[in-house]
Amino acid sequence: MQSGFIRGLSWLGGPILWIALLVVDGATEATSDSAVEINLVQNRLAVNGYDPVAYFTDGVPVPGRPALEHEVGGAVYRFASEENRRRFMSDPQRFTPAYGGFCAYGVRAGRKLPADPMAWRIVDGRLFLLLNPGTKTIWELNLGENIVSADAIWPKILTLTDAELQSRVP
Repeated sequence: MQSGFIRGLSWLGGPILWIALLVVDGATEATSDSAVEINLVQNRLAVNGYDPVAYFTDGVPVPGRPALEHEVGGAVYRFASEENRRRFMSDPQRFTPAYGGFCAYGVRAGRKLPADPMAWRIVDGRLFLLLNPGTKTIWELNLGENIVSADAIWPKILTLTDAELQSRVP
């Protein structure tokens, strides 16, 4: 039986939706240091090693430098400049991605999927990362509704791993 969410997206066509939601390149791991799972890659890197501040200041993803790191809640953030690192340190919540850096559309679907730092959008001062550019396109079709739904779902899943979430799917 399909969930209401999947039935509601049937107009997109099954193959397109499943490709967008399930194609994942790169491995991810997660941490539960602060009871909230954060999307991390090797060496506990958040945002795949990209500078989270640069999305706001430069308007593009910029790789961070290993020499410019700062750790928050078990996640290591990298920065392109010392100025960006200082900005982040003064207000980490402002710059950290929504939903622990997991794919915003995946959270909307009750999952914790990895995110591509090149598939992103800032909405109302919040950084959202998405699985891939195709998923970003689908997510943006109902942007406001998807954010409201994901915001409601996130508190219910934030301490669960994606494996736990996936095992709950009928």
